[in-house]
Amino acid sequence: MSDYNAVAPTNTDNAPKFDESFQSASFSHYSNLSAQLPINPVTGKLVEGGIKERTKQALTNIKAVIESVDHVMEDMVKVNIFVKDLADMDAVNEVYAEFFPEGTPPETK
Repeated sequence: MSDYNAVAPTNTDNAPKFDESFQSASFSHYSNLSAQLPINPVTGKLVEGGIKERTKQALTNIKAVIESVDHVMEDMVKVNIFVKDLADMDAVNEVYAEFFPEGTPPETK
């Protein structure tokens, strides 16, 4: 049997890791990423600052995971965004647009 259709869990040192879970699971040409928090992968701590700084860190972590499985941000087909306060969505969208200059993938907020 070919390994082409095997599920391949992956981790990268460029994004935070958590015990007993993987950052991504790939199958064929499809990769499913796990949730990424605004945690600095070097310090293992929540980044300081407000919603913009934390959004940037979470998206930087996502980018690191995506690139570790030989994809780019533009390959994303769906994003779920969770915020504590809906009033922060304008700030989140501002940072989000920086990571997707050609247009953002569909998202659930």
